[in-house]
Amino acid sequence: MELLAIALFSVAVGAFGYISDRRDWNGGFCRDSGKPWVQFDIASDGSRGYKDGSDNYIWISYPVDHSKVS
Repeated sequence: MELLAIALFSVAVGAFGYISDRRDWNGGFCRDSGKPWVQFDIASDGSRGYKDGSDNYIWISYPVDHSKVS
């Protein structure tokens, strides 16, 4: 039973992360400024950093940005 709880918790955390990244990505546009996200960095864990030119930035870990991660 404890193993099932751990598995369900892991799935919930993963789903939350994906939904959060998808919401932040917003189809490639910043929710605050309406400007497109421009990639500025890739972290060692594969997450991608984006900025919009108006001091807003996000880090995306899930493939919601349709970029090719190597």
